[in-house]
Amino acid sequence: MEKNRIIQKLLVLLFFLWVLAAGIKTLIHLNRAIGETTAFINSPGFLKEHFPEIKVCQPKPINASDEESHLWEYRNMGAKCEE
Repeated sequence: MEKNRIIQKLLVLLFFLWVLAAGIKTLIHLNRAIGETTAFINSPGFLKEHFPEIKVCQPKPINASDEESHLWEYRNMGAKCEE
């Protein structure tokens, strides 16, 4: 009877160690995936290569005439610009 109880406790301990190891392995893989994704998104040229419809904002000319201002707005249509 005592032998069965010890074996049962060891099996429960083994199960919890297995769950802990699986959790640690999952966290390691998740951390690696997040790091690779972040590096990919922050890589130079990411926006131009993968999202060509997103335009880079051209600087607004200082003291621009109405026509130049209109052309600037037309060229930057759809681009996110800070004035």
